[in-house]
Amino acid sequence: MPAFLWFALFGDAPRRNSGIAGIILLNGWLTGLKFLTPFDDGSFYRSSAMREAQQLYFDKVSEHLRSHTNLLAVDLGNEMNCCWQDPDLTQGDAWARWAASSLQGLLPDTLIVHGADHNPWFEPHTFSPHCLATLSPAITLHCWAEFTGALKRGGPLDAPRPSPCGFISRDV
Repeated sequence: MPAFLWFALFGDAPRRNSGIAGIILLNGWLTGLKFLTPFDDGSFYRSSAMREAQQLYFDKVSEHLRSHTNLLAVDLGNEMNCCWQDPDLTQGDAWARWAASSLQGLLPDTLIVHGADHNPWFEPHTFSPHCLATLSPAITLHCWAEFTGALKRGGPLDAPRPSPCGFISRDV
């Protein structure tokens, strides 16, 4: 969900007793649909014009977010590697580090995470596993049972697992 749609949730959080909130800034992928930014010029991670537009967006969103005490985390984007791809891991990693650093400077008391899907972990593309593992104190894992291969390692009637991390950690 794009950031501007989340703003209404922050003001409504006390009424709903939800307490804390998170926001996804550059929403990339959702249920097989691409949500591209309106300022996309086709070189998302490399273009200086894109960086300027992204920085302006980060600045304006952060201005609004700083007034909310219930903000827990900001996710750079949902499965961005599905929408904006780059075969050069150094480009994706450099962008992720720039974006996380920029946002941390704007929102110093907020957790900044990077919600890539499983692909960079198993078959590095766009972002390296090292970057994803070291970018933030918290790691987001999109553990889809089908796409990660977990379904091949167990069935619906097998003993439950406390988390899918055991399946994933064997392959990373």
